[in-house]
Amino acid sequence: MLNVKIKKPKGTTINKKPIFIQLKFRGDDVTGSISLRLKPALTRTYPAAKLVVLSKTTCSSTQPKYDRYPFHVTTNCVYKFTCIYQSCYIGRTERRAYVRFKELVPKISRSNRLEAFNSAITKHLDTGHQIETLKPVNVINKLLNSNLLKFTEAITIKHLKVDLCIQNETAKNLYLPW
Repeated sequence: MLNVKIKKPKGTTINKKPIFIQLKFRGDDVTGSISLRLKPALTRTYPAAKLVVLSKTTCSSTQPKYDRYPFHVTTNCVYKFTCIYQSCYIGRTERRAYVRFKELVPKISRSNRLEAFNSAITKHLDTGHQIETLKPVNVINKLLNSNLLKFTEAITIKHLKVDLCIQNETAKNLYLPW
């Protein structure tokens, strides 16, 4: 008989599979203490598992579900105008949105004719479409930085492919990676 010794592997030979847990971020100390408590319990229950703790923070750029201010006093916003026939116009303003809306919607002169064409909405209304006073206007995004406001407007126009924006025809196209 041969005396052959079989070597036993030291430690575990299988790769540990990661188990992800997502927790709300409460600070480095709290997250560290929670993961220190969870890791021994997980290794006792599932020895072939490795705990990965992900900390989730709330995004500060999301809009609240309710508006703090009514539409007519909203400033620094990107808005969407929709007519009855679902034609859309995307615009931005750093002034009050109601003032900008009054500029876009034509005034009817005393002779019941529309004033000179000075906006895309005025040209669209010349086709016979009707609008309601403030119901078709929605604020899409509110930003404090005017440069970000311009980019947000351009990206929204490109993404939604709106049909009333003159920027599609005359402005420099926005080249996006997507």
